[in-house]
Amino acid sequence: MPPTGANTKVKDPEYCNWLKVGLGLYYLKVGLSFFIQGEMSAMHKFLIQKLYNGSPVPATLCSSCNAKDVKQNRNSYTWKFRTPCPQRLCDTWLTELLALHINPTSNKLYCENCNVTAWPRASWECAKLYMPRGQTGANKGPAHSDSQALLTLMANCKYFHRKLSQGGSIQLTHMVSTIRNKVMHSGDMKLSDSDRKSFIQDIINLLEDPCHLKSLEECKQAVAEINRVLDIILNATTEQFIPKH
Repeated sequence: MPPTGANTKVKDPEYCNWLKVGLGLYYLKVGLSFFIQGEMSAMHKFLIQKLYNGSPVPATLCSSCNAKDVKQNRNSYTWKFRTPCPQRLCDTWLTELLALHINPTSNKLYCENCNVTAWPRASWECAKLYMPRGQTGANKGPAHSDSQALLTLMANCKYFHRKLSQGGSIQLTHMVSTIRNKVMHSGDMKLSDSDRKSFIQDIINLLEDPCHLKSLEECKQAVAEINRVLDIILNATTEQFIPKH
């Protein structure tokens, strides 16, 4: 059930704008999730092929390395385990994952997002290295990630860039991430008409990136749902805004 007073507030045009952009971000996440899961699986297979020449991942995996042991060198700004992995696995995977990061010497790398010993067998644990701080063990895939985490993954991981229009859509991931922050941190939960139009258009432009995303059925459906939300009249009830499943 909607909260008390919600049906009254939804008639406020600026609140309605805020709600529509919020739902636009929801449908963006839904539209991108299948693509992102597939790309991470493909990237993981690529790394396994590179590291093991097509052989299976070693049966004996590391059980001793910890994300807290990954530190940044203050002089070179490189990230390394303080103690080499006894199985020579975790540090090797760290090197490969950093090679795919747009800024591998950034101080905003959060290995604590990951179960580092799971990198050889779990693609999503690799994905979390590229995400903002705060990912936990409960995050097992796109369904458990917010739009900010997915956008940051796409922006930071170079493997995704081969499926995005160079320059335009890579920049759009940053722009839409900024939109998400503005919406989520809006104290009065209001947006002007101009902001709503601009924000929604940026979201749709990302979903319709001509390099690859525009051809995906999930992205097409997401755009259709966003347009449905935009067509809802201002005196609608909150039930009309609830995402369809």
